[in-house]
Amino acid sequence: MARIKKDQAGYVVREAFLRLLPLQIFGIVIVAVNTFIDSLITSRFLGTDALAAIGLFSPVASLLGISMVLITGIQILCSKYIGTGEGEKVVSIFSTGTVFLTAVSAAAAVLCLLFRNGLASALGAGGILHGLLADYILGFSLGIPGQILFGMMVFLPLNNDMKRSYAASVSMVVLDIVLDLVFAVVMHMGTLGMGIATSLSNVISAAIVYAGFVHQNKAVHLSLKNLSFGELPAAAVYGLPNLMFTVGNTVKAYVLNGTLLRVAGDPALAVMNVQNNICAIAGAVPLGAAGAFMALAGIYYGEEDRQSFVIVAEYALRLGVILAACIVALLMAGSSVIPSMFFTKGEAAWDISRRMLLLFPCWLVINIIIALLMRAYQCQGQAKLVNILSLAENLLIALIAAVSASLIGADGVWLAFPAGDLICLGVTAYFVWKFCGSLKLKSENWLRMSPQFGASPENCLEFALKDMQDVINISEKVVDFCRAGKIAEKTALLSGLAVEEMAGNVVQHGFEKDSKEHSVDVRIVIKEGKVTIRLRDDCKSFDPMERLKQFTPDDVTKNIGIRMIVRMTEEVFYQNNAGINTLLIRI
Repeated sequence: MARIKKDQAGYVVREAFLRLLPLQIFGIVIVAVNTFIDSLITSRFLGTDALAAIGLFSPVASLLGISMVLITGIQILCSKYIGTGEGEKVVSIFSTGTVFLTAVSAAAAVLCLLFRNGLASALGAGGILHGLLADYILGFSLGIPGQILFGMMVFLPLNNDMKRSYAASVSMVVLDIVLDLVFAVVMHMGTLGMGIATSLSNVISAAIVYAGFVHQNKAVHLSLKNLSFGELPAAAVYGLPNLMFTVGNTVKAYVLNGTLLRVAGDPALAVMNVQNNICAIAGAVPLGAAGAFMALAGIYYGEEDRQSFVIVAEYALRLGVILAACIVALLMAGSSVIPSMFFTKGEAAWDISRRMLLLFPCWLVINIIIALLMRAYQCQGQAKLVNILSLAENLLIALIAAVSASLIGADGVWLAFPAGDLICLGVTAYFVWKFCGSLKLKSENWLRMSPQFGASPENCLEFALKDMQDVINISEKVVDFCRAGKIAEKTALLSGLAVEEMAGNVVQHGFEKDSKEHSVDVRIVIKEGKVTIRLRDDCKSFDPMERLKQFTPDDVTKNIGIRMIVRMTEEVFYQNNAGINTLLIRI
């Protein structure tokens, strides 16, 4: 048995992040690839006019992202409730969000259907583009509820249901490709067929996602009992940065489309569609890293685990920057290959596309730094700074693009991306300097962490248990720690017993299931006269509450230790997140 060092504690944290990261990136990439394939099929089979028309729809597609305001806010609340062991609140706020988003998305679908011609005109479509865009809106609108509810896939890792996430994502792409070809190419339904194909793939994929929230034994599941609409405003406040981003992104899309039409015409608008797709795929790295970080950081923040919060932030940043740099290099290297997928060499659009791939990609490395810092601030409730950055980033890009394009043409639009994010990073540095009084490369400074966040060393005890002998020896140390913290004798003895019993179950049932080396990380915190015990491990799932259901009157000794701990403690809460078991015990 040994004290948990930073490297040792970081192992489990990094393992959880690495399990979440591929899923987060994959989910975003799949949606982006879905759009990319739409654009590719549109360009090849329906022509540049159809591609330009669908590109004009991008401000509305961005605006639909407003749903992520609530989804992100609910995700943060759920993570914190998991960290504090409030399982019923997790189910309540998730279910409430689902009901609300279903109603709002259905209303949005009806509005788009009824006013599609006016919407096409408002987006700048004229002549042949107007009819093409109106048809696309007609087909696309049918699937708006599916598209929005598919975003709730981010909650599947909280049920350790990563396979379903992959299945839903792959289904979306496969269905979209097949249906695109059937409706738009075989049945000659044009842009209307493209919209219908996207709608059907969204609805079916959302159904696959929600099949994972049906069973009541899941930590996150759908229940129409005890809906908590009163918590939606709090979730919206947490997700407000997404609203700022969505508003800014919508304005940016509108300004960039208008700017490119003005300085380079329809070919540049078609290239903007391609850039949006590439940006969405490449942007999966910063968004995926930020999403995986936030899923874990919210839990650690709820647990007041300062060390784990910092570890996951540092690891996410380091790995994210490396991945982003590799993607930048690949995009630049493919600057003469990728354009040929959409346009014929020698076309104006081909040359504009090639220059775009040489100028804008370096934005990615700066963007991942900003994305991770904003998620860290968001988890800590630093709304003002996050809202400023979320809105300013896109508005700056739009402003710089509008000015620079007048001077150097379409190239000014592509250069506006890294330039805008560089300015935002400078603004962030200024706020860090104001918060800390200095500008150092220390992680806790850039994360703007309050000195009050986390348990003080004298009120926190951490150990790693490697075998049953460690488990046997831990009880006395826990009792002595509680006594030193002026905890009542009965509570101190119960704390030692709880750690010994629950950690012993993990060692007995988890360590011998595979050939990997395991440990149980134990953290005991004293706060306001109460004891909170957290056990964390990467073994096979072991839910003590499920074990209790195995009790039968014929064998009163079965699981007697677990039953005794659950009966005598204030609360026991278990969660498996990304394959990492976490057990919280409050005494």
